[in-house]
Amino acid sequence: MILSTLFILLAAASYGIMSRIHHGNLLWSKNEYDFWGNNSGRRKYKFPYQPPLDNWYYKLFRLSYREKFPLSATVLVSITDGFHQIQFWMIKFLILAIVFYNPLFSFWWDTGILLAAWALAFNTLYIITKKQLLIK
Repeated sequence: MILSTLFILLAAASYGIMSRIHHGNLLWSKNEYDFWGNNSGRRKYKFPYQPPLDNWYYKLFRLSYREKFPLSATVLVSITDGFHQIQFWMIKFLILAIVFYNPLFSFWWDTGILLAAWALAFNTLYIITKKQLLIK
């Protein structure tokens, strides 16, 4: 129970930082496009923005522009900017809180199942509901 509570506190703190980034007033952000800026999510794309490649990967994930480096807009997005990095940790903390709350947990098995379920649900709805961006 103590570990679950700790992980919930860490997830909530992560969410608080994500909210500050989103609203553009995080204390240690220097400008809106730096690692912690509220427009830092654009860092996953090459600049100046180039049209997406015409292949299955770009079509499946409905990417708006060319990635800065391979997988920077999908699997490795958590290393491109602060918002996605904090979001990555928030998700992990929530899953760990659930796993440690269960007294009969099997750490690796339960953690893997919950991470896979989160990834499947998030990516399915994210892809289905995404509009193409037109960043000028």
